[in-house]
Amino acid sequence: ARRAPLPRERTLLEAARTIEGAYVPRFYQPQRRDDGATELRPLRPDVPGAIRRACVRNLADSPP
Repeated sequence: ARRAPLPRERTLLEAARTIEGAYVPRFYQPQRRDDGATELRPLRPDVPGAIRRACVRNLADSPP
């Protein structure tokens, strides 16, 4: 049996909550600090407060 696709909002929320390094702009408010740097303030309590950059050194070694 085939599952019905998730609504877009729910899919994006799941990605933001469960995939390390996933940044979904609609869930964050950029704020300029006094030193000129930009930081992101989460707009929802269920998304990470900090987003860690995720890097793949070799795509051939990454899972499908």
